[in-house]
Amino acid sequence: MLLEAGETEVRHEHVVPYRFGETTGRGSVYLTNRRLVIESTPSRLLPSGAPATVADLPLRTLTNATVGSVLRRPRYLAVEAGNDRFRLDVVHPADWVRALKDAKATAPSAHSSAPAATHTIERHIVKIRCRHCGTLSDERHGRCASCGAAL
Repeated sequence: MLLEAGETEVRHEHVVPYRFGETTGRGSVYLTNRRLVIESTPSRLLPSGAPATVADLPLRTLTNATVGSVLRRPRYLAVEAGNDRFRLDVVHPADWVRALKDAKATAPSAHSSAPAATHTIERHIVKIRCRHCGTLSDERHGRCASCGAAL
């Protein structure tokens, strides 16, 4: 996620996001002092794979945030922004509702100028243990760095 100048991250969590009625897989949800961003993780953990933004919602467009229950236990965060509804399986949904309300109350007005964005590049490196010799090697190489066996 790219943060704009003057924007700070309030909360971040890896979740299983989906719109009501359709599954979109695993991802991350970020709450900043200006917006709520939902990203899906790339299908393969390659350095060239970048997370895709599922939703980038300014806080002023959020109309409702509630805790959803399953068998009388708080299980997920339901967020509404206009006609879009998202269900986010977070660990502590009540904490997310409080953080969203606090961030929305302190969010800057829509008339403030938007400064230039700061770019952040995030790369994932996955290490796999070789079945033959047991050393850790990068997944993208395809062969063990120690013994040369296929990973």
